[in-house]
Amino acid sequence: MVKEQFLLRGDRSSITILLALALMIVAIDGHHVWHSRHSAISFTGMSWDIAESLRKGEGYSFIAPSYFPFSSSSNKVSAAREPVPVVLFAGIGLLAGGSYVALGAFHIGIRIITLFGIVALARRLEDNRLAMISALFWVVYLPAIREVPAKEVDLNAAACAVWSLAFFARAWSDGGTGWWAASGLMLGLAVLSRSAFMAVALGLAGLAVIAWKKPALNNQRAAVNARAVGLFLLVFSAVQLPWIARNYRAFGRPVIGTTLFGYNLYRQNHFLEEGKFVPFVAGPETERALLAFVSKHPELTGRENEAEFDRLLQKESARIILSHPGEYVLLSFYRALPLWFNWKVPEAYGQAASISDYFLMLEHGLFLTFAFLVGARALASRAWPIVVAVGTFTLIHMAVAARMLYAIDVIPLLLPLSMKGIVDFKHRHHWAWVILPTCIIICFLYAVVAVSGRLPLPSS
Repeated sequence: MVKEQFLLRGDRSSITILLALALMIVAIDGHHVWHSRHSAISFTGMSWDIAESLRKGEGYSFIAPSYFPFSSSSNKVSAAREPVPVVLFAGIGLLAGGSYVALGAFHIGIRIITLFGIVALARRLEDNRLAMISALFWVVYLPAIREVPAKEVDLNAAACAVWSLAFFARAWSDGGTGWWAASGLMLGLAVLSRSAFMAVALGLAGLAVIAWKKPALNNQRAAVNARAVGLFLLVFSAVQLPWIARNYRAFGRPVIGTTLFGYNLYRQNHFLEEGKFVPFVAGPETERALLAFVSKHPELTGRENEAEFDRLLQKESARIILSHPGEYVLLSFYRALPLWFNWKVPEAYGQAASISDYFLMLEHGLFLTFAFLVGARALASRAWPIVVAVGTFTLIHMAVAARMLYAIDVIPLLLPLSMKGIVDFKHRHHWAWVILPTCIIICFLYAVVAVSGRLPLPSS
């Protein structure tokens, strides 16, 4: 009786709870930003560097021979990073002079926007109780806390992705052209933040087409129709056009996504010719592989632009993969481990896995298990958009390059399924009632201790 009254009161007080969770993000993340401002202030990111060039009037440019061997002051026009985070970072630079604290404050705001998106998605799937539980786990999710002061793009991508899925879930169940358009818009922005979401867009579009042809898939005969699918694709495509047009003007050829696709595909698969299975490659090994590639191609003049060099890397990667299809498939399955568990990623950077890395392995294992073995089944047709989104995002990274940093982008989508799985499992097995409160307490205490500096944050 006490438990039921507590849950009912939680449903009635959802706004108060949500505001409290937002304040927790401000407190935890703000503490992390303030106390790390000296030790990490020299950290740079590719998107931030391009934003700085843009702010200084040097255009969308970037010089980094470790990524593009021919980059120089006369060959620095870039499409190595997606434009949405670059423009936002440039805005921070203009308004706050590149302040580290301002960047942290911006990402705290993004984390709160994502919190609201998780609540909107979970409410669409079930109710306020699921929304509040899912949101609480986002508050104490360590990789997201770690990225708040970082000059990276994944928090921005996560915010766009979760709102896209919240709108898609609404359109999926109730229809309405406005919701389809809003989902296409936000998913387009997600792709322009992290281009791997292109696979998610294709997956959701395919799901919508199947539901249009077979309405029983989502049990709503009027929710998905040709007009809805067309509008979703039209808005999504329209968002991509300015970036594609800019790249065509800059390089003389269209570039969808970034010019690092070939780079990542080559660096993570080139050693297949040596019979090796390495889940993640970084550091000096990457530079060695690129130099070896250049030496094998005497036709290269050194005047090639990013897009031309990327095209050659894609062509060479395709040759390697087609020459070793079985090994490539096995390696792709192997890459699920670094994506969700960061397996061997710290070692690739010359570090050892910390206790927090192992903590995240356990946490992600529980998230995935309860999401797909219990939560997706319990939510039935309502879960299809999330299953397809997380599944396609996982597959594209398995095919190209994978590390747990990228999983941040879809964790907000996964949390409602995971929490539904835990709650449903608890209801079906009364002995398991302790799982949810135990997980909440452990994750909260671990986050507080890690942010205080007594334990390391997980590796990026």
